[in-house]
Amino acid sequence: MVRRCIGCGCFLYEDIQYQICGECLGFWEALVIKEKFYGLQTKEEVSNNYVNSYNYLISYNKYENNIGKNMLLHIKENNNKFIFEFFSQKLSKKIVEKFSDMSYNTIIINVPRSPLSIIKFGHDQSRELAQRISDILRIKYVNALKYKNKINKTEQKTLNREQRKKASENKYTIDKETIKNVIGARCILLDDISTTGETLSSCARVLSENGALYVDCVTVAKNVM
Repeated sequence: MVRRCIGCGCFLYEDIQYQICGECLGFWEALVIKEKFYGLQTKEEVSNNYVNSYNYLISYNKYENNIGKNMLLHIKENNNKFIFEFFSQKLSKKIVEKFSDMSYNTIIINVPRSPLSIIKFGHDQSRELAQRISDILRIKYVNALKYKNKINKTEQKTLNREQRKKASENKYTIDKETIKNVIGARCILLDDISTTGETLSSCARVLSENGALYVDCVTVAKNVM
């Protein structure tokens, strides 16, 4: 059966594992993983709205290339199982490399997708990735975060840095039934894209305020504003 590459749309005549051509696969393989260490922060710094409420941010860099955009759209909009498997394998490998000691109470949590997007596309891509990585690494997945407010019809991608910061404030809350899993845990917080970091910071702050030992963030891509 003739299929098209998820990244560039070229025809694929062979049974390729991830439905990605060699050129697009090479694009992702050649990318340098972007890492930034913010330091192990105290709960007081987090509570006082410190610039970031997480320790590490690891992501592929960058989201500017059309190949990258196409591949990410396949998990955001099309729920493509091949690309989910590709990204979950890549991120799992990087998590193991960076955070080698996951023996003590490590859990993985996703940034929740907006209710409006779930209604529109029928799935939460970050949750799907987190659950797949949980299975690969055999670490506990906890559906700890949820939207605090009702549906917001403003799409995140239309907002500038200041608007994103304001929109992220008090947007998320903890699922009370999951607090016991968060207390004292090392949390790996996963999202598909980081732009300003405001969403990750807001979610990490909620986790820290509810007892997380510390939070490290992992995203598929880092956008540039």
